[in-house]
Order: sequence, then structure tokens, then C-alpha cells
Amino acid sequence: VRATAVVEQNDASTRAQKAMPRGALRATLVADAAAAAAVLDVKLNNGKRFPLVGLGVGNMQHERITQSIDVAVRHHGVRTVDTAMGSRNAHLVRDAAARTGERVHVITKVWYTHLGYERTTLAVNEALAELEGCGCDVTVLIHWP
Repeated sequence: VRATAVVEQNDASTRAQKAMPRGALRATLVADAAAAAAVLDVKLNNGKRFPLVGLGVGNMQHERITQSIDVAVRHHGVRTVDTAMGSRNAHLVRDAAARTGERVHVITKVWYTHLGYERTTLAVNEALAELEGCGCDVTVLIHWP
């Protein structure tokens, strides 16, 4: 029920976009993201909760990653950070997530050039090694259908 209310709020924000100045729209979207982060999660088979709202940093400028993760996690309740091996920013994600002091779930993706059992296994191990020490839960996906 709470998730439905957030979706309806987001739909109202989307409809109002054209009438808002740029700064007001950004503030509304951030507020909506914080509300969504607080309620949008699913229960996994192992009983843990998995957040459905996260911060994507794959194409973000490296200088902005640390501050963006800090603000999203500490001030907006975001607990998932999404990146990809091809972005070459895992070290920044690891360090920023560790500094928040919160349990953060990092999703990274094996690039399509690393398909096949051996190459995928090596890439997964590399991704886990790059994120080691952040105290994060890590999910590694294959970034190609």
C-alpha cells in the first residue's frame, strides 16, 4: 500500500514537471526518491530485504561519485549503488560505501567482453576483489543478454 502511494506521488511529480523551475523539480525528485527508498524493497528467499531503489554511478564523473554516494546513503536512505566493471570506478564505490558507515548493497556487472565460463569466472572474482573491504553486500550480474 505504501509503495502504491509513492508511485502515485511520483506520477503526480511527473505530470507537474513542466510547470516547475529546474531546482524545484530536482528537489521534488530527490524527495520522491527518498520516500521510495524507504518503502520499495522485496523479501528474498533467504529472508533478507533487497532495496529496489538505488543510485547508478556507472557513467558518473569520478569526482562526483564519493559525494553522491554519501548524500544518497546518509541523507536519502538509498542502500543500493549500481555500477559496472566497464566504468572502472569500483575503487571509488568501495571507498565511498565504506565511509558511509551503513550497510550498502553494490551491484556491478561483468562486461560483455568477458562472456564464457572461464572469462566470466575471472571477471566475477576480479569484481569481488575490487570491492573487498567495503563491508558491502555485492551482486555481480552479466551485463549482456
